Amino acid sequence: MGIKNILKNQYVYYLLIVLVFIIFMVYTIFMVYRPCDFETRQSPEKLESILSSVVTLSTLAEYKTEGMKKDELPLEKEIYGSGIHIGDGYILTLTHCSHIENKIDIPTPLGFLLTIDIDILSESTKIKGGEELELIGRNGEISLFKTSNNIPLTYLTIGNIEDIKMGKEVVIICNAFAAGLGFRIGHIYSTNVGEELFSGENQNDVFSIDCYIIRGTSGGPVLLYTPEGIKLIGVAAANLIGGGMSFAFNPRYIKDSIKIIKEGKD
Repeated sequence: MGIKNILKNQYVYYLLIVLVFIIFMVYTIFMVYRPCDFETRQSPEKLESILSSVVTLSTLAEYKTEGMKKDELPLEKEIYGSGIHIGDGYILTLTHCSHIENKIDIPTPLGFLLTIDIDILSESTKIKGGEELELIGRNGEISLFKTSNNIPLTYLTIGNIEDIKMGKEVVIICNAFAAGLGFRIGHIYSTNVGEELFSGENQNDVFSIDCYIIRGTSGGPVLLYTPEGIKLIGVAAANLIGGGMSFAFNPRYIKDSIKIIKEGKD
């Protein structure tokens, strides 16, 4: 029987389709469950302990716009983000997901956003569904809060700038739309971000990751598994333009900012 006659048999096509499907499934399973430095699949309890160090933060601001009367009730705006417990009740997060600026974007019927100035009357940040946090201070994009230490949280140890190396596998704890924690695996793509996106000193404060993060993840941890244990080597910030990539603030910037904040508080 020749090859042409074999190919004319419809069952051969069905067999080929099944074979391609099996190869695809095997490849998918391998990619999802392939061994990684982080060892989340071999040691799921480690991931569970990490998740308990990450909290969802809710920041609520009361504000008024120009032209509002004094007796009018203020308007409210609420934003969400992630926070990281770094020990002694301190919660580390980013400023843009825990502080509402004096401007607000309003959608228009024509599809564009209208930016207007607002007057912030009050602002408070709390653990979602829990206690209000004390603001210790801010330095640039780093904000530091403190809990009353009455909630059971594990904590993460901040790594060093030497831990940021191209190609290293990292795990980002995600908080998609503040609906629940999960994780994504990526690799350090570059140790800084070009001046097209950041200028001056900020360019050396961040590193990029070949992994897209979901909205609500800002302020969450970027983790690296090392022989000494799991380290916090970055705070997830945002996606890079074009998708498929994200960036995070590095340990040097985090440590320097925490030091400046604490010294300013003393």
